[in-house]
Amino acid sequence: MELVPSFLVLLQQVAFVMTVPTFASFVTVLTGWVFARRRTVTAALLAADAVGTK
Repeated sequence: MELVPSFLVLLQQVAFVMTVPTFASFVTVLTGWVFARRRTVTAALLAADAVGTK
């Protein structure tokens, strides 16, 4: 799943308070949350196509 550049710029403003792996997980969950029908962590991971990797 590819992010809109303006969304990624918005997310990168909080990247300095996280480690690189944590930020990658944060981007995955938040991106999935935007596309999920239900606002749950499981639905976000399903929407981000991250099942089995996160």
